Amino acid sequence: MRRAALTLILICSTAFAAWNAYQISRNPAVTALTARSNIELTAALNRELHRAATPAKLHTKIETLLSQTPIDWLTVNALRDLAAARNIPLTPELTSTLQTQYDADHTVLKTSGKCISCGWDAANCELSAILVCRAPVDLTPIGDITGVIRESANYARGQPVDKLDLTLSALGLGATALAPATAGTSLAIKLGATTLKTTKKIGHLNPSLTRIITTSADQAIDWDKLATATPNSFPQTAKAAINSEALAPVLGILAAAADMRGAIGIPQTLHMMKYVDNTQEAATTARIAKLSGPRTVGIFETLGKTRALRAGLKYSKAAWSFLAALLSAFTAALLLISNFAANRILRRARHRAHTKPGAP
Repeated sequence: MRRAALTLILICSTAFAAWNAYQISRNPAVTALTARSNIELTAALNRELHRAATPAKLHTKIETLLSQTPIDWLTVNALRDLAAARNIPLTPELTSTLQTQYDADHTVLKTSGKCISCGWDAANCELSAILVCRAPVDLTPIGDITGVIRESANYARGQPVDKLDLTLSALGLGATALAPATAGTSLAIKLGATTLKTTKKIGHLNPSLTRIITTSADQAIDWDKLATATPNSFPQTAKAAINSEALAPVLGILAAAADMRGAIGIPQTLHMMKYVDNTQEAATTARIAKLSGPRTVGIFETLGKTRALRAGLKYSKAAWSFLAALLSAFTAALLLISNFAANRILRRARHRAHTKPGAP
């Protein structure tokens, strides 16, 4: 009777586990991981920081950054602010070294030299200076207009085209036409596009993100039609030349970049974009930025990308059901094996007892 019951439990549990595994693998609506609520995400990040943001680790990270040339002051300041937020005092020696090196690195002469270098080549820009040195062009529609004119002319002449720059410039200028079709706002598309263009120029745009944008653009944009646009006709031409539905992944990335920009500022967003590989990561990073504000850079630098993004996820009900069924099946199988082994041992013991000389 017991063996029959255990066998039934094993069969049912195995079937239930297989069904859940099938649902997770084949049904897009059923996933093994699901997003935490805002309250859960904040609590998870605080737990991770409690483990990782120790005085020793923060001191070591800041000391390492101060030993590099050039010094990444945006990250240094983010870690210092994180230490202050968690009531972790820096040692007097480290505080003195930090202040001395900051003063030496921010004289009028050095700042002017950095700005000239940044204006000449965005790859030389320090994020703390980018607002002053490049914002008048890169982070306004002027940069989009310049990009469309330059790359469209290259396309018409059959010369090499920077598809990424042209795509982002076109989306920035065509945002008004695209926004209604994507249920978004033209401002978010504009801000996201200009932010990603500057991210590319300073070398922080992830190659996988670049591939997503250019591949989607090739599938969604009629480049021949777009190349005929004039400044006056661009919104109408863009609406006809761009399939906004096919650009959904790109527009999701732009919206996330715009959200980050609004939550933590432009330099911090440019820094954070180097962590983003795809649309989902962009959305999760933007969500963390909206919840954590100025602490975002410090959180990612302390926890690392994988640990920070993982804090936004938890096992779904389907995953827990699968694990419970698997555990039930394993337990039933173990009990069946134990029951079978015990019966075998008992039968052998009885057999030996009956075959002994003098046994009744």
